[in-house]
Amino acid sequence: MNRSRLIDLYIKKIKNSLSDKEKDELDILRFQDPAYYEWLQSIADNGSLLEELKKINKTDAYQKAIKSIHNPTRRIALNFMKVASIVIVLLGSWFIFKLSESPQQEQITVQNETSIIKNSAQLITNEQTYELDKLADNEIKGKNFKLVKDKNNQLKYEQQNGTSEYHTVKTATSNQYNITLSDGSQIYINSNSQVKYPVRFSPHKREIFIEGEVYCEIAKSKVPFVIHTSNRENIRVLGTKFNVRNYTLEGYTEVTLAEGKVKVSDDQNECILKPDQQVIINDGFKLQSVESSYYTSWTKPVIRFHNMRLERVINSFEQLYGVDFEIESEELKDRLIAGGIIKNKSLKQNLRILKESCNLIINQNNNKYLIKESLSN
Repeated sequence: MNRSRLIDLYIKKIKNSLSDKEKDELDILRFQDPAYYEWLQSIADNGSLLEELKKINKTDAYQKAIKSIHNPTRRIALNFMKVASIVIVLLGSWFIFKLSESPQQEQITVQNETSIIKNSAQLITNEQTYELDKLADNEIKGKNFKLVKDKNNQLKYEQQNGTSEYHTVKTATSNQYNITLSDGSQIYINSNSQVKYPVRFSPHKREIFIEGEVYCEIAKSKVPFVIHTSNRENIRVLGTKFNVRNYTLEGYTEVTLAEGKVKVSDDQNECILKPDQQVIINDGFKLQSVESSYYTSWTKPVIRFHNMRLERVINSFEQLYGVDFEIESEELKDRLIAGGIIKNKSLKQNLRILKESCNLIINQNNNKYLIKESLSN
């Protein structure tokens, strides 16, 4: 266990100088040695001793510190659980859920395992439907277009001839897919979603139609780019990065801006988003400030949450694993949690941690799970 490195990273954490990579490393080390991390926290509470931490690995104090916490008592371990906001950690899973009491961002390093998410989708053209993960060749030739799959298995239009036609890329449960449009814009498509777009954009307007969830990196151009949702909202941009969530069963539309500027409108309202702002459209516009990286993390190996409703997190389970959940009360649906889901872990592993860390009862009935609050909560 590299406690000297843990000390160095903890000091940088106090100074708010950790890089993203170092945040990941610190999380791993503190989960591996929670009692020692608690000891560091107690030392940090005494400001006069902070400077001593820098010297601790060069003096006898370091060896004394190791001996003092090498065999932590049960009491120390239990106190750590309280300090860590009821965090339950199973070292083999690297999946964490906790009651949301801290603004700190949970980051988790993923080991090399096969993801349960498949890079797969259907491509629906005027001529036929293609299963993109089963193509014999790495290209599709149509009457008015040519598509190639690059080394990352991403779809890209290389040639468009004659009259433009509309294509649709559609994903199923546990599937995601990325496409590059004719203007160079990249669209990341989440599970149970679809994007309809022209093979070639007009000189005056770029527009696509979406259902479900997409993350967009729009190529800069003087030609406006407009996204139409299934709820008849419009998102107008020139060049930017943002996420749109528009699942019919959820009953609302959510737009989160990472970079640039977007204008969101419907028949009655409109607003302009700045980076790290989000608008939720459901019988009106609700504008709020957020950490956008949490809302785009579904494109990464780790789906991260912070101050998100349990119901929203459970929806992610349904997208990942294709199972149904029922939460027994509105109050429980609204409970805020923080943490992350590792995509390459099993449903059983993830539900076990969710159950223990959030003090829940989760019962399975065939392919449906009922979530209740534990009486001991």
